Amino acid sequence: MSRLTYTQLTGDLADKMLARQNPLIYPELPAQFGPERVMLPKFFEQHWPAIDAFPVRDDDVWLVSFIKAGTTWTKEMAWLLLHDLDYEAAKVNSYVRVPYLEFDATWRVQAVSAKLRDDDITKPTSMQVAGELASPRLIQTHLPWSLLPAEIRNGDKTPKMIYVARNPKDVCVSFYHHRVLIEGYQGTIDEFVDEFVADLCKSLSLLIFIREFLKMQHIFWFSILWSVLEPRAHLLGVAPSATRFVPDI
Repeated sequence: MSRLTYTQLTGDLADKMLARQNPLIYPELPAQFGPERVMLPKFFEQHWPAIDAFPVRDDDVWLVSFIKAGTTWTKEMAWLLLHDLDYEAAKVNSYVRVPYLEFDATWRVQAVSAKLRDDDITKPTSMQVAGELASPRLIQTHLPWSLLPAEIRNGDKTPKMIYVARNPKDVCVSFYHHRVLIEGYQGTIDEFVDEFVADLCKSLSLLIFIREFLKMQHIFWFSILWSVLEPRAHLLGVAPSATRFVPDI
C-alpha cells in the first residue's frame, strides 16, 4: 500500500475559508494530500487503504470526472448502454447501480444525518458497495489519477475508462451552486471563484486533473466526453461515441 500524507492549511485565508463552511457538514478545513496537494477531508486518510487496495476488474467501466463536469447524465447514459436500455431497472437508486467509490471517504453527510436521528450506522461503505457489485461494473469517481486504486495506477488491471471534461468556467459556477445548496457554503460567488482559481476547492487543480488522464490514453481503453456548455444539449453529440465504446467489453 502506498503511503499518503497530508498538510493542513493555516493562516488568514484558512480562517476565512473555514468561516464560509457549514460546520455541521465540514467542521474543519480540507487538508492537502500528497505532492499534488489534493484537497480532501482529513478523514480521507482513514479510507485510503481500502481505496488503494480496491480490487479492480478488467471488465469494469470507470467513469472519471472532476466535480460538476457532467457526471450524472453521463453515468445514466453509460449504465443504460451496459444494460440494454433497461429503463425499469434504471429506477433503482443510481448510487446502488453506479457506486460513487470514495463517497464515504469524502462526505460525512450520512453520518451527520444518522447522528441527528440517533440511528445506528450499519450499512456498507461506498467502497464495499462497489466491491460487491456484479460484473460488468460501472463505477464513478472524482479522484485524480494519483489516488485511483493501485491496480489501475500500476497497470495490473486495465478497465475501460470514460473521462468527462467540461468548460472550467461552467464547472466553477456549477460547483459554487452545489456548495451552497448541498453543503451550506456561506461565501459569495466571488470568494468561491478565488478559492477555485487558487486550487483550494475539493480535489486539485482542474487543469492538472485533466492533464493526468490525457497522459493515460495510450494505456487504457479510453473515451473522453467533452461536456460543452449545457451537457444535456450536447448529448446527441456524445451518445454515438459512447454507444460504440461502452458495450464492447
